[in-house]
Amino acid sequence: MSTFRSQLADQAARGKIRLIAQASTRKDPRYPDLPNILDQAKTPELRQALKFLFVPLTLGRALASPPETPGDRVEILRKATLETMKDPEFVADAKKLNLDIEPMDAAETAKVANQLFATPEAAVARIRATVAQ
Repeated sequence: MSTFRSQLADQAARGKIRLIAQASTRKDPRYPDLPNILDQAKTPELRQALKFLFVPLTLGRALASPPETPGDRVEILRKATLETMKDPEFVADAKKLNLDIEPMDAAETAKVANQLFATPEAAVARIRATVAQ
């Protein structure tokens, strides 16, 4: 919804566009009456396929470092990144741009990313087939 709020909210306010659904692994509480496509899945298999599409949206803009980065440096980078996400000036600038700041620590990022790898092959094949059309 951050993209919508930062780039399209004024068009929606003028009636030029209208939101009809959310596409996310979780429902945005700012839009309680807007259905989430994931909740509309008719079968568990379809829900898995949709979740496979939406998980990368949950990750947002994850940061990574090379595997050989020393652990102490990785921890410094993680701490600095999380502190930046809470910095009042940074948060104020993001708010001016209608950007959502939803920090996710390394453990939560790994947990969400691992959901992609845990997706059953049948769900991935369904997405491949749909995208290939």
